[in-house]
Amino acid sequence: MRKIKHVWKQITDLENIRTAIMRASDKKKHRKAVQRILENIDFYALKIQKMLIDQTYIPSPYISATIMDGGKERLIHKPRFYPDQIIHWALVLPLQEMWGKSLYPFSCGSIPGRGLHMGAVAVKRWLNNDRKNTKYCYKIDISKYYPSIDQDVLINQFRKQIHEPEVLWLIESIIRSHDKGLPIGNFTSQWFANLYLKNFDWWVKQELQVPYYIRYIDDIVVFHRNKKELHKIRKQIEIKLKDDYHVKIKNNWQVFRTDSRGVDFLGFRFYHYKTIIRKSTCHRMARRIKGVSKKPDISLTDASAVMSYMGITSHCNSKNFINRYVVPFVSIKKLKEIHRESSTIIASA
Repeated sequence: MRKIKHVWKQITDLENIRTAIMRASDKKKHRKAVQRILENIDFYALKIQKMLIDQTYIPSPYISATIMDGGKERLIHKPRFYPDQIIHWALVLPLQEMWGKSLYPFSCGSIPGRGLHMGAVAVKRWLNNDRKNTKYCYKIDISKYYPSIDQDVLINQFRKQIHEPEVLWLIESIIRSHDKGLPIGNFTSQWFANLYLKNFDWWVKQELQVPYYIRYIDDIVVFHRNKKELHKIRKQIEIKLKDDYHVKIKNNWQVFRTDSRGVDFLGFRFYHYKTIIRKSTCHRMARRIKGVSKKPDISLTDASAVMSYMGITSHCNSKNFINRYVVPFVSIKKLKEIHRESSTIIASA
């Protein structure tokens, strides 16, 4: 990848900062602190531009909170809307296209166009079309990925990629704003976490020459035709991750024959000729749908959640699930109407 140049001017451009304010305010416009910024957007855009050009920006202290995510407790660190979230967006907007092009094609997760659905389509295609080279699967999960990311290693990677010292100053300021690793909660963290293992992804594919490899943030799946060779690859991967990136693999790694059991990945269980939803995902979706059905009025948030679930079911054999847990409780037609009405109100506002 060529060194990134001439991007500081784009980051500090007033129009980019205005766009960053609008993007950062998405789904937060009801908050008084956000409304205050939006009511005087040019004034605050100029203030942010000045603190960036003068390099006086100091990240604000994070707001810590514990949330439940997929049945797991996660400690998140929420940045302040002003100026932090806005500056995160101002940094990423001009760089995301260049960063996206440098990523391995099947590095997925929390990046536009590289979400769960792209990963699911790829795994289904590989298993359906190439049974020989997907005979065995090596599946691993990196332990506490975000907190274990080495800030020095990450910053050195950016120094090799980016030419302008001003951009490096801003990136390092954001990374160093957290004591250790990357905070779950920053918009920048999802990009930095994917970029951290970018070179590793290409190394696995090109140097180890595996037929099929995919990573969803901290979950990794490798397919191969030969079990003995796959174990050799496993050892090389573990050494590479430990020595170069200072991250550890969980002890629950697996090498198994894909004929004997499905590949548990992305909330699905993938087989050669069928794909089903993971049981825990089914239960979570069913609980949410039943909860929504008991409400007298369905909010846009609830409608969006259920429609998102329907998107998940479109990637698997889900007829039984839909007939049992969706159709008796909610009307998909009504949910679509709620979405349409909301879009009409936003467009006319």
